[in-house]
Amino acid sequence: MQPLPRGFAEAIDKITLGTGRQVDHEFRSRRGWVGRQVLQDGKGIGYYYLDGGSIGPAACSEPVHCAPMLALACRQAADSGAEVVLRVPGMNHEALRFAFSSGLRLANVANLLMSAPFGHLDQYLPSGPALF
Repeated sequence: MQPLPRGFAEAIDKITLGTGRQVDHEFRSRRGWVGRQVLQDGKGIGYYYLDGGSIGPAACSEPVHCAPMLALACRQAADSGAEVVLRVPGMNHEALRFAFSSGLRLANVANLLMSAPFGHLDQYLPSGPALF
């Protein structure tokens, strides 16, 4: 895990959401959110943001990287002393398995209504219902 290079985050966003979201990353940086790049064998596999104990957005290059990335994010979020919070789209099965196997509880439900599928939401976690 290391500080999040904006170009890396934008590249992963293009894979997962179809756009680089430069403005969103600038917004989070100005607000003091902590962005982290996750490496495996020296290669970037994903990123996550922390705002106290709240994790997200988070994205990974492949679904298989979701659980290891979330394990790092949860450890770092827990170190803040705040309640750890994840927002997981229902189609991200790896993140759901991770959350339930880690003992996290379902505390809130929101709906994401789409007229057609987009991106790879099985590799993405939003920061909340208002900021996807």
